[in-house]
Amino acid sequence: MHYLKTFFDDEGMPHLGNSLANVEQEVALYDVILDLKRALKPDLYQRLIEHSFLFAPPYYPLNYFIEIPLRPPLRIFTIMDWTNTTTQERFGEFVRKIFPAQNSSDIMRDIEQWIER
Repeated sequence: MHYLKTFFDDEGMPHLGNSLANVEQEVALYDVILDLKRALKPDLYQRLIEHSFLFAPPYYPLNYFIEIPLRPPLRIFTIMDWTNTTTQERFGEFVRKIFPAQNSSDIMRDIEQWIER
């Protein structure tokens, strides 16, 4: 939620940013982002997503990948799932198709770095 706080602070909406930063852990960031898609003007939402590639971990593209192409009955994606070469290839193709302005190799490298932590 730190990214959302910073984003909304920068956009001149610090109270919204503070509210999101203080949300309980039971709320999934991806679900908040989906709600924001419905609540924000399209240009502001697009800026939120674009900036997430620069200032946040690769949380959004990975969750979007899990939600859209995989559509599992339970939204669980393990490290074992990620280490599967086929999954990584599918993710790379997904990023190139859905987020063509982003470098899929950089995003995948960021995911690897987060796993190693």
